[in-house]
Amino acid sequence: MEFDENLNPIEPPLEPDWKQTPPPAGPSFNSQPPTPPEPSRPQTPPPAYTPPPTPPLAASRDRGQAKPPIAPPPPPFMPPKPPAPPVNTAKRVLDLVTLVVIVGLIIGIIAVARGGSSNTPSLVNQQGLTVTGEGMAYVTPDVAKIDFGISTEAKNLADSQKLNSESIARIKDALQTYSIEAKDIKTLYYTINPEYNYILNGRSPQLRGYTTRHTVRITVRKLEDADSVVQTLGNSGATEISQVQFTVDDPSDVQKEAREKAIDAAKEKATQLAKLSGASLGRIISINENTPNIDGGIVPRFSEGMGGGGIMPGLEEGSMSITSNVTITYSLN
Repeated sequence: MEFDENLNPIEPPLEPDWKQTPPPAGPSFNSQPPTPPEPSRPQTPPPAYTPPPTPPLAASRDRGQAKPPIAPPPPPFMPPKPPAPPVNTAKRVLDLVTLVVIVGLIIGIIAVARGGSSNTPSLVNQQGLTVTGEGMAYVTPDVAKIDFGISTEAKNLADSQKLNSESIARIKDALQTYSIEAKDIKTLYYTINPEYNYILNGRSPQLRGYTTRHTVRITVRKLEDADSVVQTLGNSGATEISQVQFTVDDPSDVQKEAREKAIDAAKEKATQLAKLSGASLGRIISINENTPNIDGGIVPRFSEGMGGGGIMPGLEEGSMSITSNVTITYSLN
């Protein structure tokens, strides 16, 4: 037996036993099986830091002096949370509108590829065929409307109005012979204007007075009295006779007749056009009528003075016409 320098016996090394079965192949004895990951747990914020109780002051070697307290450790560092990104509302709305437009385009393309729906009219049907018709109806006037006026001038306003009202009263008294009712006398205009004398050499114009004008319309229902009424107005002091018109009191019947003729003319024209073009008329899409135009009949001529004595005698009512224009649009099959 051998000894070391400290006289401790040295044991011989153990020889390996080659007859033993070698260990099976596989992971090394030092390796450990993989540990499955632990499920994630919600992070719990660290508890608020509570400083430890301050130990009593230990007496130092020199009595009367105390050791300073131990400062608490700083709280653990918590990184600030990043701010939430701002919500872009305008971008979201734009994206939504873009999506709706794209979906609409896709639906339209599919509809066109399938030939369109049977309920949707074609472009030809939407345009259709538009025709116009004119109808005219004739009627004999049954009333005469006469417009006349009184113009008076005075130095002051009150005198001008007084003179004008007196002239109108004289004319009304003269018209009583023809049994003209009060509802058939209507004021159209009543104006008062100052009158000036304009002087040269840069001087200001001088007020001369005031002029009052009163324009009245009367309706004569007995046409045989129309000529006499006009002459009576001139003889009674009327300074202006601006218009004599023969018309009908109620034009509704003759307007209806003109309208029927206009529609018949439009239908006949549409049927002819459709037949010549090889199409057939469908339903009426729209129909419009212009306001029937009433022909005013005869307006007598006046002399240069515009007074009662200048009227040409012998008024004739003749006949008048009412015209209706109709526009109709048809769909084509």
